[in-house]
Amino acid sequence: MSFDLNSFLKSLGHDVHGDSKLIIKYEPMKCVVDSLKYVSSGDALDIGAFRGRHSLLLAEKGFNVTAIDQEAGGLIYLGLSADSMGLKVKCMRGDIKNYEWERKFDMILFTGVFQYMEKEDGLGVIENMKFHTKKGGVNVISAFQKNPDARYTESVVSLFDEGELAGLYSGNDWDIKETYDFNYKLKEGRIINLCEIVAQNRC
Repeated sequence: MSFDLNSFLKSLGHDVHGDSKLIIKYEPMKCVVDSLKYVSSGDALDIGAFRGRHSLLLAEKGFNVTAIDQEAGGLIYLGLSADSMGLKVKCMRGDIKNYEWERKFDMILFTGVFQYMEKEDGLGVIENMKFHTKKGGVNVISAFQKNPDARYTESVVSLFDEGELAGLYSGNDWDIKETYDFNYKLKEGRIINLCEIVAQNRC
């Protein structure tokens, strides 16, 4: 029995093109690419992995990647993409609030998720990230930020104040390696403001 990957992914609402082995690969965020200057291998956790643009990048670089997301469709897409590329990614479906932090990681990504969580829960995730990062390991975070030009939908429930994200890593135990603060114009013309950080654990 043959398996038509295109038809299967389309049934999940995903965009595909070309033959059934070719899956669209979304460009990774600059903050994630830049983080590879500080950690080039090891164990990585991708929180809110969705279709896996960052999980696949890290797996290609040789990381042992665990990807977690609440959406089954995105994880299926990620798993099939990894298989087609000859990569290994451990996919876990679940809510990061309930994740059992049993070990430490060399890299932890938390991109595009914070703004859809209650702020207290999102800050709790960041504290767990910091505690479960190995010496020399990095945290990479991208989230929405308050800005007079930005307009957000009702699904956005939490925003960082200006400088708040960097402040979470301003202690003696962490070095802030990269920060980004910029407006991004969506296709419909609405503007969002993003704050991003790459921070490295000293101890």
